[in-house]
Amino acid sequence: MIAVTFKKLPFISMKRANVNQIIFSGMEASKIDQNVAFLLSEDKDDQSTGMQFFRKCLAIPKPDVFKFLQLKILPRIIELMLKRDADNDFCMDAVWILTNIASSNKKQVSDEIIKANGLQALFALFEKSNDLEVKTQCLWTFSNISQDSQENRNKIIATGIYPKIIDFYYQVGFDIANSDLLLTVVW
Repeated sequence: MIAVTFKKLPFISMKRANVNQIIFSGMEASKIDQNVAFLLSEDKDDQSTGMQFFRKCLAIPKPDVFKFLQLKILPRIIELMLKRDADNDFCMDAVWILTNIASSNKKQVSDEIIKANGLQALFALFEKSNDLEVKTQCLWTFSNISQDSQENRNKIIATGIYPKIIDFYYQVGFDIANSDLLLTVVW
């Protein structure tokens, strides 16, 4: 397990510094570069390692998602999520990354997810997965994206997800055990 320490660094001009050196304060640039390479690899174990690394990096309160986006790995995360849709743990990490990115409440961040075909990928994963946690995390991501603008809400509606959400909720039932799921759907 990688221990990550985050500390606040003074402002560093992007012209004078390697972006990777300041993405996640206190972390060696080589660790970031290594995990980017893992995500770009065709080896499934390397991909899983890279996905887990970035999920953990984005687990801090208020991560700087703009710096994360500068790594240009978001399209690869979405691509791998679709390629490995039968691997629930892997997909959970990928969707969790998208959820944290979208939770920044910045429309331009959600727009990056949309530009990278994130809505279509989330919809496809939501439809295909049999895992309740993966489906619920997809719903959280849709919720976070939709809160950023009416335009984004309309794009989500256009995917056809809402009838699927209703069907899904009927499948899991309306009991009190699924009240968290209901809150997510309503959100």
